[in-house]
Amino acid sequence: MGCAQSRIENEEAVARCKERRQWMRSAVSARSAFAAGHSAYAVALKNTGASLSEFAHHHHQDHSHSPPHPPTQPPQTPADAAAPPNPNPSSSAAMESLPPPPPPSPTSPLPSPKIHRSISMPLPRLPRPI
Repeated sequence: MGCAQSRIENEEAVARCKERRQWMRSAVSARSAFAAGHSAYAVALKNTGASLSEFAHHHHQDHSHSPPHPPTQPPQTPADAAAPPNPNPSSSAAMESLPPPPPPSPTSPLPSPKIHRSISMPLPRLPRPI
């Protein structure tokens, strides 16, 4: 007889509680998605760093084994010999005012620690929400 008025779902407090519960579930889900994206970004940064380190290491090894090539100048023809060596003296002065080039890198650089790609790293264990 009076069951319709005593239904618990019609109360405002219960409706608010259910709505809050849905909002909390949504927030937890969004937080998990954000954490997963943040973790994937960190993995991508680590992989990028490892790739750059590997490239630099191999690039340095390739150049340390080959002797430096002296710049080759084309042979002068009789027409070139008659021409003045530098028609623009201001560019020559600008070249002389430049600082000297940096010294060559040592043949045996200090051993740098190898950066491993994140594939070799264990996956983080995230606690599952209850």
